[in-house]
This record gives sequence, structure tokens and C-alpha cells, in this order.
Amino acid sequence: MAQMNPIDVHVGARLRLLRVKAKLSQQAIGKMLGLTFQQVQKYEKGTNRISASKLFELARILDCSVQDFFSGLSESGGSRAQTHNPSRLDYEILVLLGKVPDNNLKRQIRGLLEAMMANVGSGGGASAAQ
Repeated sequence: MAQMNPIDVHVGARLRLLRVKAKLSQQAIGKMLGLTFQQVQKYEKGTNRISASKLFELARILDCSVQDFFSGLSESGGSRAQTHNPSRLDYEILVLLGKVPDNNLKRQIRGLLEAMMANVGSGGGASAAQ
């Protein structure tokens, strides 16, 4: 059995996060892509690699950029964050974000979070114990 590529695993984990945020099931995504939910499941686990055309279509369906699937990935291909095992708090935040009806406001929240994370990365961030 071939070992899974860490980048494919990362992209799959991001797909799952973005899908949950959009409140879509694997079956719904599969139907929109002309695939089975099992194939979407394999994408999310990183078992199967997502083609560029499917990634582009997923970004359109999930109202995000293709780059969002690579967010948190370092230049060397390793994960900069714990994107493989989201915590309960991560999901609670996604649920709340899913309740925000305005996509412009969601983009502003994303910008705020990105700015906060950049500040954390530069050593000026908040305590991790919160």
C-alpha cells in the first residue's frame, strides 16, 4: 500500500473544514461534482489526490479560493498548523461563521484572523492557553 502524500492529506483536511463550514454533506458535494460520496470521503482523507480541475470546481462550490485549500501549508510542504485534527472549538467557530449571512463580513473575519495569525507568527500574538 502506497503511503499518502502529506500535501494531499492537508488539502483533504482543508476540504473537509470548508465543506463543514458551508454546511454541505459529502453526498451533496459528490452530486455537484458528479462523484460518489465515497470519492469525496477519499479526497478528505487524502487517500485520493484531487485533480486541478476538481479543486477549481470545489473552490467555486464552496465559495473560496483554490489557495484556501493550501492554507496552513509551509513552503516545504509540511503543515504549519494542526489542520489534520481540528478541535471541537474549531468546529464551533465554523458553525458560528456559517451563521453569518454576509460573505463580505465573512471575508473581513477571515482577514482579521489572518492578521492575528501573522502577529502570532511574528512573536507578538496572544497566549496559546486561552
